[in-house]
Amino acid sequence: MNLIKKRNAMTLVELLVVIAIIVMFTAITAAFYPANQADRELSRFSNSVQSALLSARNRAKAERLPTGIRFYDSNSDGKVDSVVLIQKPAPLDGLIVGNVTVNPMTFVLGFPAAYQGVINPGDFMVLESGDVATISTPLPNATVINGSSGFFQNLSVFGTKYKVFRAAVELSGDPPFELSTIIEILGTGSFSTASDIIFNPDGSLNNSTTDVYLHFHNFESLAGNYSRDAILAVRKMTGSIGVYEVGPAGNPYQFSIDPRNKGI
Repeated sequence: MNLIKKRNAMTLVELLVVIAIIVMFTAITAAFYPANQADRELSRFSNSVQSALLSARNRAKAERLPTGIRFYDSNSDGKVDSVVLIQKPAPLDGLIVGNVTVNPMTFVLGFPAAYQGVINPGDFMVLESGDVATISTPLPNATVINGSSGFFQNLSVFGTKYKVFRAAVELSGDPPFELSTIIEILGTGSFSTASDIIFNPDGSLNNSTTDVYLHFHNFESLAGNYSRDAILAVRKMTGSIGVYEVGPAGNPYQFSIDPRNKGI
């Protein structure tokens, strides 16, 4: 009776074939890993920004106050790494201010003591005549600059009513949305690295006269290559948010400009 001898190991040829297959798959994986990693980072970044924008828009509708997001560059390297929710407090109504002195293009105003710590630089004052001026220094003796041509004259009229529209402030208790550190935002329209995006209670954009486009680009893995980027668009009138494929070279916003196009 013939006995078949059982092999307990691979031959040298079989071992070399297995090693070659492993090397081949390792090379393929290494070639595609940076692009896949970049895609994941880009997706996470865009999802985080979308979530922050949606939270702000919903909060603006619910609380009936302009609400939005503020982008932060904590490393001062020109690249956004987090966003926080912000909100514009309700405007203050008033009737004439006291101790008004005037210098060329500058007005020093004495507001009621109750406004101490409430009115801050960056807020702006609107008279019932429609004249506007920006508040540039803190109370009690706030300085107003960039006033319209009739501001001081109309402010001096006895009984003049005004509103102080306050700048957006961070919402206390809301943690920031952390973002990927290898994605940068290339903006167009009214956006820059230090910009806010704020929604009105009706959902429209509060601080922009146009649609806002944010170009998300991985500057680390895809340096010089913009073909795998994404464009996030926020519509001025409706506040709708969408993410689109980047357009061809020279026209990256091609697909995002038309709101009838479907996002990705």
